[in-house]
Amino acid sequence: VFDYDRYSRNDVVGSVRVVLDELELDSSSSSIEIWGEIAGEKKPPEEIQEVLVSLSYLPSAERLTVLILKARNLFPTQ
Repeated sequence: VFDYDRYSRNDVVGSVRVVLDELELDSSSSSIEIWGEIAGEKKPPEEIQEVLVSLSYLPSAERLTVLILKARNLFPTQ
């Protein structure tokens, strides 16, 4: 989660975890709002892994498409 600054660099506020298989997708809605507690981030910005995703749900096929649009600072798992 980042704060948005129009004239300066966006800063990391923390992170929110979303478990995709626990989402209740409703075929009558084209969007879903997700709320979560922000966990504070203790790592310096250069050590934070970032992934920008796009989610699209097709109710008629009951299909959720997850696109990874951008990723940076990804580290191999230990």
